[in-house]
Amino acid sequence: MKHTQKLPQKFLIRFLSYFTRESSEPKNYEGARTVEAIAEFINSAEVVSTKVVVLSTDNFDEIVLDETKDVLVEFYAPWCGHCKSLAPTYEKVATAFKSEGDVVIANLDADKYKDLFFR
Repeated sequence: MKHTQKLPQKFLIRFLSYFTRESSEPKNYEGARTVEAIAEFINSAEVVSTKVVVLSTDNFDEIVLDETKDVLVEFYAPWCGHCKSLAPTYEKVATAFKSEGDVVIANLDADKYKDLFFR
């Protein structure tokens, strides 16, 4: 039997919206107010296919410093409204250049990878 943990009264949620990086429009949550239900809602959010290359410490140098390619990098913050608003347009740019072998449209979470942002 699965135990359902209730949120403490002091954390009572009256309204909950989930914002993804791919959209400036929130996805409203109307389900149960339990930890498990909210986690399931967030984990089941649609995964959007992207043409934007996501940079990290593992691939930054290889992609950005590749002298055979022109690379456009968006340094974004996940909480930034302007960054969220730019995401659909940036995706269109990436889609438009996807067939160009010498052009890479990429982004980097500047909050998560501060060391790369300040290089």
